[in-house]
Amino acid sequence: MEPILNNLSGAQFLLDPESGIIISSFDRNVGAETIFVYDHSVGYDVGSVYFNATATYAISGILNNTSGIAAASPGIALVLSNTTTGNGVDDGGVYTDTIGISHGEKALRSISVSATQKPGIP
Repeated sequence: MEPILNNLSGAQFLLDPESGIIISSFDRNVGAETIFVYDHSVGYDVGSVYFNATATYAISGILNNTSGIAAASPGIALVLSNTTTGNGVDDGGVYTDTIGISHGEKALRSISVSATQKPGIP
């Protein structure tokens, strides 16, 4: 049965499929470096500079292929189906940082990948 969304116009319930895995979770977080400007004559911060915005990703799922996310390697660009734009980071390549493979008793082989996106790096 397809999900039925009542009174939730525009909401997204399911994740977009990703190549190489049956997706379990997809997290995207955006942040920036910050410098606070402290005024010693008044005793508090009077300004701030936000720069070098970065998006980080955590993706996990069950392996079902040897391509796409299943073939991730550190430093290699990923092509993602889920959201890779918005919140201050709208372009730049998504590059793999870490990969973890897990396979235990009575469990399917799974993968977890972390990646980083910076606007200045294509």
